[in-house]
Amino acid sequence: MTALRHAPTARPTGPDRTGPALRFLGGAPSTEEIAAVTAALLSLRRAPATGPDAPPDAAPRWSAPLHYRPPGSWAAR
Repeated sequence: MTALRHAPTARPTGPDRTGPALRFLGGAPSTEEIAAVTAALLSLRRAPATGPDAPPDAAPRWSAPLHYRPPGSWAAR
């Protein structure tokens, strides 16, 4: 007979909602969580174009022209 310590453990009945990507599947984020994400996004800074010897009017590395997408297009959804 198998000892109790070797018996398989019961699996959880519901999905694991503790991971960051799955946390909000069941509900909306709290005000504190929204504020934390907003503050993190607003704290991002642009990287310099190429380095200290770059011309002052050089565009940042991550900037790219944004192509216009009409409001009814599939890409705007």
